[in-house]
Amino acid sequence: MAAGMVRPEDMRVVKPGEAAEVMVQGTVTSIEFPGSAMRVAVQTHAGPVEARLHREDTEGLAEGAPVTLGWKADDMVLFEE
Repeated sequence: MAAGMVRPEDMRVVKPGEAAEVMVQGTVTSIEFPGSAMRVAVQTHAGPVEARLHREDTEGLAEGAPVTLGWKADDMVLFEE
């Protein structure tokens, strides 16, 4: 089995009707604004994920809300377990 890693700033919110090369669904567990980007923590079936998103991309997100995150396959690094 392989595990993967993607940088938080390479993730984006995938809205209904949109797609991304790699997508994961989860539930927002926290939203913070520590500086130039929003830090969004999401609990997924594979474990916790943290995304760094532009403020305008977080409209409508709230703690406890479902969300789909996506990224380009080339942005992911795979590791053998």
